[in-house]
Amino acid sequence: MDFADRLGHKILSADHRLLSGLCVLIVVLFVGYKKATKKEVSTLGAARVVFALLMLFSGIVVGCVFLLTNPPACAELSPDLLSLAGLLTMIMTFGFGIKELVTLFSPTSLQEVQGTPPKSP
Repeated sequence: MDFADRLGHKILSADHRLLSGLCVLIVVLFVGYKKATKKEVSTLGAARVVFALLMLFSGIVVGCVFLLTNPPACAELSPDLLSLAGLLTMIMTFGFGIKELVTLFSPTSLQEVQGTPPKSP
């Protein structure tokens, strides 16, 4: 477990400026890809990419804190980063949970589960 603990602390001590630059680069690549494929670039699409990256990074932080470090390295995080990771984890948990429940309880989903194909309009 000593290797995992050191790895977790190393990841948590990464330079946040580098990670922010990586996020900007990914968004620029996304916009460039959309323009190169002649697809419309929307602000909402770019915002979704940024939000997805924030969720990914917060998932990595939460995983490092609670899975890799022993005892959990909450002291390694700034209060802002700790709040952001907690908020995004809560939003994603409720967001995916509610979306999954709504999908499962929709009439077409219930028909698929029961083995009857959904009626097309």
